[in-house]
Amino acid sequence: MKKIFTLLLCSLLSISAFATNLNTTDQDTPPTRSGFWPALPNHDRDGFQLTYAPLSNLDYFPRWRVGAAYQYGAFRFLVDAGRGSKALNHWRWQDEKNNLTDAYSLHEIRTEFQFTTLNYAWLRFYTGVELFYVNMDSQPTNSHYYTSFNEDQEKVHFDQADYNKRKMGFNLKAGYETTFMDPFSIEMWIGLGAANRKITYTNIINPRSEQVGVTESLFQNRQKTQGIKIVPSVAFGFRLACRLF
Repeated sequence: MKKIFTLLLCSLLSISAFATNLNTTDQDTPPTRSGFWPALPNHDRDGFQLTYAPLSNLDYFPRWRVGAAYQYGAFRFLVDAGRGSKALNHWRWQDEKNNLTDAYSLHEIRTEFQFTTLNYAWLRFYTGVELFYVNMDSQPTNSHYYTSFNEDQEKVHFDQADYNKRKMGFNLKAGYETTFMDPFSIEMWIGLGAANRKITYTNIINPRSEQVGVTESLFQNRQKTQGIKIVPSVAFGFRLACRLF
């Protein structure tokens, strides 16, 4: 986890340094590109966009994630919605390690506010804050869960149970958007934040409890540990966008 945070921090600093370096260039002349991908003519970015985040389909908890964005001047507001199920994401299926079963269902909503720090003909840098809420349901069979993160926790085996995970939190983000074929653009970002996560198991069939050893408690699956916990949130990815008007 420390390596991930270090990598993300270095990436944030790199984006900031790159943006600062661009800011020292002549602001009256937008940067140009050579080869087959020349700089696009300057245009007004204000308007509505439809967005799609492909990496969400490759997540540990896969889902389709689409949204809409509106930009006015230096400000941009986005709303994303995600939906996951075995029917929608059957090609990206796993075993029950992360409680991905036939009954898997995920809904999420994300709102984001961005402020443009640098704006060129083909490139826009921004910082922003994202608020999110995720709700996941599943029905694992012949599995287990941990009752808590405390020393007196127990490991409960069961034949079947209803699983629910709710997570809400925020991410502080930095990224850029580049236009490659007007009105189409691609946006990439990284971010760090925190979330309140609540996991519950209900309607448990044939539960059997056992004590957890010290070694196992250090490596227990956090996605199968019941209770409420504040956890770090890491955000990175990209989205495709199409400007409507």
